Amino acid sequence: MEYIFIFLLGWVVLCLPALIYSAVIEGRRRRDVKQLDDQIRSLVNQIDLLERRTRTTQAPAHNEPATAPATSIPPRLRPTPQPVEVAGIPLIPPRPQPASPTPASPPIAAEARVQPPAPPALRSDTIPAAQPRSAKKSAALEETVGTNWLPKLGITILVVGVGLFVGSQWSSFTPWLRVLLLYAAAFAGLAGGIFLQRKDQFRVLGRALIGGGWAVLALVTYAIGNIPGVVVVQSATADLFLLLLAVGVMVWHTLRYESQLVTGAAFLLGFVAIGLNPEPPYNLIAGVIVVAGLTVIVLRRRWFELEVFGILAAYLNHSYWLYSIYERQGGWSPFPQLNSSLALVIAYWALFRISYLVRKIADERQESVSTISGLLNPVLFLAVMRYQAFHPELAFYALLIMGAVEFSLGQLGVSRQRKAPFYVLSSLGAALMAAALPFRFSGSALEVLWLAGAEAFLLAGVFTRERLFRGFGLIISLLVAGYALVVRVGPLAQQISEGRSHSDLQLSLLLAVIAIIVYANAHLTRHLWAEIFDHDEEHLAQSVLSYFGSILAAAAIFAAVPDKAAGIALALLGVLLNFAARKLAISEFNVQAHWISAVAFIQTAVAGSAADAGWHSVPQRVLMFVPAAALFYLGSHLVRTSRTWKPDISAAGYSWAATVLLGWLAWYQLPPLEVSLAWGVFGLALFEIGYAQKPEHLRIQGYAALVASFVHLFYSNFNTRAFGGWAKVLGTPAVVTVLPLNAIFYWVYARTVNRGQSGAIQAPAKTTVEFLLACLGTAAVASLVRFEVTPEIVVVGYALLTVALLATAWRTRQEIFLYQTLAMLAVTAFRISMHNFYYLHEQFTSSLTSAVWAIGILAAGVPLSFKLRGNEQERPSSTNWGKVLAHHLEQPMFFVPVVLMVVLLWLKLSGGMVTLAWGVEALVVFLFALWAKERSFRWAGLGLLVLCVGKLIFHDAWYFDDVRVRYLTWIGVGALLLLVSYLYGRNREALREYL
Repeated sequence: MEYIFIFLLGWVVLCLPALIYSAVIEGRRRRDVKQLDDQIRSLVNQIDLLERRTRTTQAPAHNEPATAPATSIPPRLRPTPQPVEVAGIPLIPPRPQPASPTPASPPIAAEARVQPPAPPALRSDTIPAAQPRSAKKSAALEETVGTNWLPKLGITILVVGVGLFVGSQWSSFTPWLRVLLLYAAAFAGLAGGIFLQRKDQFRVLGRALIGGGWAVLALVTYAIGNIPGVVVVQSATADLFLLLLAVGVMVWHTLRYESQLVTGAAFLLGFVAIGLNPEPPYNLIAGVIVVAGLTVIVLRRRWFELEVFGILAAYLNHSYWLYSIYERQGGWSPFPQLNSSLALVIAYWALFRISYLVRKIADERQESVSTISGLLNPVLFLAVMRYQAFHPELAFYALLIMGAVEFSLGQLGVSRQRKAPFYVLSSLGAALMAAALPFRFSGSALEVLWLAGAEAFLLAGVFTRERLFRGFGLIISLLVAGYALVVRVGPLAQQISEGRSHSDLQLSLLLAVIAIIVYANAHLTRHLWAEIFDHDEEHLAQSVLSYFGSILAAAAIFAAVPDKAAGIALALLGVLLNFAARKLAISEFNVQAHWISAVAFIQTAVAGSAADAGWHSVPQRVLMFVPAAALFYLGSHLVRTSRTWKPDISAAGYSWAATVLLGWLAWYQLPPLEVSLAWGVFGLALFEIGYAQKPEHLRIQGYAALVASFVHLFYSNFNTRAFGGWAKVLGTPAVVTVLPLNAIFYWVYARTVNRGQSGAIQAPAKTTVEFLLACLGTAAVASLVRFEVTPEIVVVGYALLTVALLATAWRTRQEIFLYQTLAMLAVTAFRISMHNFYYLHEQFTSSLTSAVWAIGILAAGVPLSFKLRGNEQERPSSTNWGKVLAHHLEQPMFFVPVVLMVVLLWLKLSGGMVTLAWGVEALVVFLFALWAKERSFRWAGLGLLVLCVGKLIFHDAWYFDDVRVRYLTWIGVGALLLLVSYLYGRNREALREYL
């Protein structure tokens, strides 16, 4: 019984659209008639109103003589306009009669009083017709539900109930009594329907009863020879003739009423009756009889809507019968009536196809309905044939034969007379023959057949200019694509995420075919027939189809290509989409290319991280990363030169993906000691390409690669052993790597600044990144000194680097090197103070020598710093101490070595020797100040002398036990003071010039 309920549910879903469709058509017809009646009634009322107004206005002129005296008309003789009513509403109110005669008045006044009142506004005339509109709508809806929908639903439920009653094999009565009761119910329905349909108010109910009565009669006639429990005719052949007679009488009787609804209900409910009791083989013969009768009626009366539901009923009945057979035998397998079933389905197709070709068409509406039946017939035929096909290897030939037959039918003269069959059948045949090959190699996937039907609908809509067919084609395409995403792509994605093998060439072919067809439906149709696909709904459906196609295409690649090559294939697909978007100006292709390229990048990176093998001595990573990166760079160029949303951002994304892949390739494939240099060279290449072609993102990627190369130095290059082979001659890995990188850093910086000007220090470079590059070069050399030189000698290297930066600033006139000089000066001072001075007390160390050398080198740079001083007008007035020091570099370059030497003398010497040494240093400082003509330097020398005097008075005089040392210190300091005083006196005039 559960199968019967399932079948009933399916039939309710099938019949309700037909009933609702007919009810809507009938309701529209009645509403149009009522609206027409209302308009006619309103026009009649308005004409009558105008006639009354005309008579009322002209009455005084006809009654008054031509030479009337200029006297007033007595009140009792004055014409009074009578009120006019339309639908009970007075339009001209009556004038009140005066109680007494009025005195005479001038003629103009009299005429004014004779004139009738002004007519009311037109709005008042139309009020009666507009007032009951809402009430009429409510009444019409109520009438439609009560007199149209309810009878049809009721008779449908009644017939289903009778079918269930027969199928339940009720055992309370004998078979003859059951048959008599059922026949009595059928004739009672017929009699009641014949009686009620004669009255207008019950015509719909009566015709519904007639259709239901004939359906029950056909059901009982079929049951008396085939259904256990009501079998009274033992011969199935005799029962078949009785059923044929019943169907013939049913058709003859229903045709008397010239109602497609009644005849259609009879046929459809007859299908229900047969479908509820699927007992072979006579149920199949009964189905053929009903279909043949339906075809004859359709051709005679041109009720082509009825054929659409007849096609649905025939094929669904047969599908349900096949389903019941498979359930009884326990699975999908061949059955004894297979050949008869195949012949029956072919007969269905032939009958409906003949009907489509030989019919006479009166208007476009009939042609549209005929096209629906002409396309629905082969689609359902293929679906049912696929459901009962047990030799998939023959499907290829079946599709070819059917496609050839349909195409040949489209070339017949009878097809070309109407044009629509020529286009529909030719398109259908071509679609079927084109679908044969992918259907064979995709494992007989049903999606290919549905797509062929979708193409037939879509092309039929194009050639017949019918939007409904185009909508059917797009909807079927969307359903097939959505089904493939859920049923095919979903499991594939799960296999990929779980790391399982997912190679399936049949699935790949199927997804590729669907993707190609979906893309064609989304874009090729819009390109070829732009004037037809001009609705927003169609554009939305085509856009959704396009995105579905991209997903299916990517899934097809994953199903066909191994993981290690999938990234390259996806990147190639992204390039093709970008190229198509550039040439065809299709924005959807750009978006699809972006997400597919993102998946390609992730797939390449993930699969490449585990690729350790090689192919003909070429590492797999090289074969994976290099082609993918090249495709990404090509995609960047295509996007940058196309009309898409923010092409610069998209192009930068593609080129960044390619750059990252090549950087990872160097990380994976090269020895760690060579990665930094490789990244540096790669960054230089990116910068030069970006510098020449002006894409800013390439220069930024070059900067990033250079920064990464610098950071990687600390990861693998410093404090490592020497290379083997050729590199051993050049030195340590740091030397071999840092020196080329340092040249690259400075070269890139030099390319970013204007080197054509001379004179004062240039303004800061345009970006912080460019300053950073120059700093990276200096930092690389400083790091090389720090990690590759003996710790005590590091300060010497720092001092030399400081003076070298000072000389570079002097030669290049670039401000950045001033700041670098200042920074390295601070680093050198810090290193001397915290390292060399700390280890001065240890023996067998060069800390003292290195510190002296470093201080001397720094002092040697002071004269060079004067060359950078420039004029006072060029010096900044900023309160930023860093900027002020950078532009007065001679000050820190002088005072840092002076202070360091003071500290060194204090740490290394003892007793009065410190004071004498400070005095000698003060003298040297003062002499240098005289040469440099720098006031701050003289004050430094004087200050150091004052420090010596203070040390003598407050320290040496009290803490030296050796009197000779005490006296010698005083003598030495005094002599130095006198010498300085002499120098002041001798150079007095010169000092006054620059004080």
